[in-house]
Amino acid sequence: MEGESAIMSDADKNSKPELSALRIDRGDELAGESRAKVWRAVRWVLALAAIAFLGAKAHSRWVKPMSYPQVETMEVRPSRNYSDTTVISASGYLVAHLQANVAPKISGRISKVNFDIGSRVEKGQVLALLENEDLKAQLREAEAGSARAEKEYLRLKSLSEQGVASRSLFDGAEAEAHQSRARVDRLKVVLRDAVVRAPFSGVVVAKNVELGEVVAPLSLDGQSSDETGSIATIADLRTLEVEADVNESNLGKLSDDQPAVIEVDAYEGRSWRGKLRQIVPVADRAKGIVQVKIAFVDPPDKLLPEMSASVSFLEKPRNESELVEPAKLWIPEAALGGAGTNEVAVVTKDDVVELRNVEKGETRNGLVEIVGGLTEGEAFVKSGPGQLATGAKVRRSAPPGS
Repeated sequence: MEGESAIMSDADKNSKPELSALRIDRGDELAGESRAKVWRAVRWVLALAAIAFLGAKAHSRWVKPMSYPQVETMEVRPSRNYSDTTVISASGYLVAHLQANVAPKISGRISKVNFDIGSRVEKGQVLALLENEDLKAQLREAEAGSARAEKEYLRLKSLSEQGVASRSLFDGAEAEAHQSRARVDRLKVVLRDAVVRAPFSGVVVAKNVELGEVVAPLSLDGQSSDETGSIATIADLRTLEVEADVNESNLGKLSDDQPAVIEVDAYEGRSWRGKLRQIVPVADRAKGIVQVKIAFVDPPDKLLPEMSASVSFLEKPRNESELVEPAKLWIPEAALGGAGTNEVAVVTKDDVVELRNVEKGETRNGLVEIVGGLTEGEAFVKSGPGQLATGAKVRRSAPPGS
């Protein structure tokens, strides 16, 4: 028994360290939970900071500007300030009222060309020649035949008067003589048609043929029976006019010979006096427009067909001094904040107000000429400075229709 007790006591001693090794260490678990709580707190703080930052940005960008005073602005642009009123405006192209495609009356090969594009030609001037040697030979042959027929006619006439020749022989000789003369006359006309002449004085605006090409006359519809018909296009530039389209609802505002001002895109800053020459009596049903033709009062020399042009129809004609007046910087009188003031509220690209003194010129039609203090492209408050101060932030009103 004592031996067994000793053995059990020794077993108990040996089992104590093994049980202690099975205990759970709670220290590491508590440290991990603490770190997780810290990171969650940090994430929440960062998220709240981001929300606060975005909220501040949204407030400064969308909410706060709503508290800024709203103003209507205009951009400084050079313009012309006329005393008359524009009734309607239209755009179109320059077209020569007198213009023609020149073509030969007969077919043939070009043997000589006397013009080039841009050449100034006079009425009746020879533009081109067709090969005509065969025509000359036919004419000589016809003239010889006509001489023989004429001689035979005279001989039979004499014999008929003497009662020797029959009446039928005399009548046949007379008819042959007439036919021979007609054949000669026809060949002379054809020979003249081998020379192509200018139908009127003008400028060659298109050249359609070169030496050696074969040409053919144009048909009644203006088309050639061959590949080449028209050899040139001639336009009288003194008859240039504007062909423009106007809305059919505006026709009631137009009348015959109504004064107008014509501006050509190629000559910026230049204007010419014009008048309504014709309202074409046909409307375009699909587009709802009607074509009108505006003639120049004093035809200029430097304009060319097919140039783009714009037309302003007026209530009364403009004088020469108004036409040559250059574009200036004009702003509404209200933008100066009242009579006797020279202060304009300029709005920068950042929507910040800058009160600026300007130098004024003449006043006309509710507009003031600005000769100093403003530059083209700057924006200003249309209604004047009012209670605005330099450095104030403003909110621009949206343009009408936006």
